[in-house]
Amino acid sequence: MTGEDSLDTAHSRPLRVGILVDTFAQPRWALSVLQDIRLSPYADLVATIRNATPPPSLSLSQRLARKWRSFLYGWYTAWDDRKYATPEDPLVMCDAKRLLGTVTVIDAVPRMTLHTDRFEDDDIRRIRELDLDVILRFGFRLLRGAILGCARYGVWSYHHGDNRQYRGGPPCFWEVAEGNTVSGSMLQVITEELDAGQVLYRSYGRTDPHSVRKTRQECYGTAQQFVLRKLQDVYLHGRAGLGTHTNLQPSWVPYSNRLYVAPTNGEMLHFFWVLLRRRVVAKSRSMFQPTRWILAYHFDRTSTAPVGTELVPPRSRVFHRFKPIIPPRGQLWADPFPLRVDGKFYVFFENWRVGGGNGHIAVMEWKGDGQWGT
Repeated sequence: MTGEDSLDTAHSRPLRVGILVDTFAQPRWALSVLQDIRLSPYADLVATIRNATPPPSLSLSQRLARKWRSFLYGWYTAWDDRKYATPEDPLVMCDAKRLLGTVTVIDAVPRMTLHTDRFEDDDIRRIRELDLDVILRFGFRLLRGAILGCARYGVWSYHHGDNRQYRGGPPCFWEVAEGNTVSGSMLQVITEELDAGQVLYRSYGRTDPHSVRKTRQECYGTAQQFVLRKLQDVYLHGRAGLGTHTNLQPSWVPYSNRLYVAPTNGEMLHFFWVLLRRRVVAKSRSMFQPTRWILAYHFDRTSTAPVGTELVPPRSRVFHRFKPIIPPRGQLWADPFPLRVDGKFYVFFENWRVGGGNGHIAVMEWKGDGQWGT
């Protein structure tokens, strides 16, 4: 490859980015990533590498057998998608042809094994001639061979899940099925080992205990920002930018769990029972233990923090020292912000009425002797 002589310094030109896709139909979150690249000053989208492999020719019995094994999972996914789809859903499929069709398009037919794709030498030559800095993977299957070295900073790929606990798929399903309260997502430089590449960016979000779709919406919506942030890091710092967000990530993470795959019909029957049980428990709790959001405060008279922050100093992490402020029945208080003005203490917060739609910003003043007033 030609171009930058050193990978350890800032770049003098925008990074050249190519993408791997199966078709021009892409989910909204992926389209958002590509649009951000087109608008950014430090990266150019210059090539689309499209999978031109014809669809497999399967007999009727083969198609039925493939569908039957995960029939209940397919049915649940369709139902869950319809029930929880939103107007700005990051998983909705969009046509990216207007965006991707304006750059160089290479149609590649890889050599296929049961689970992997390996590019032919002629396709590798054409891709290397593009002089790419980064390749983003939004298509193809597990990649093997020379394609992994066709860009200066490797092939980047999303994994929607915590690779220290879940490798394989489907994304976010097993977190919901197993009752994991947290779902992870990451951007990685992929290697020939599944979900074991260098982690470039990682985040975590709440797992919705009742819906895979809702869990995915949060997971994918958050993760779509990763690519642009890492491209900026690499543009400013060269290869050192690859590690900007991974200084706490060990170079090797042991993995001993199973390789997850789509659930069988038997596993789905158990999953339906788990969802039903959770619904019953949640309904019972809402009837007998209604949700209450309250505030709590603590004064630290020995704090060396700047004036105005004494209410909740960073080192006051022992919750029993905090005193609760209970809202009136039917109200939920959240997101407090303490403030000191002219020796008086105030707390701004969000006030929600149960069943009343959007909340509003409220404020109350410390009156002394544990008394607060609005």
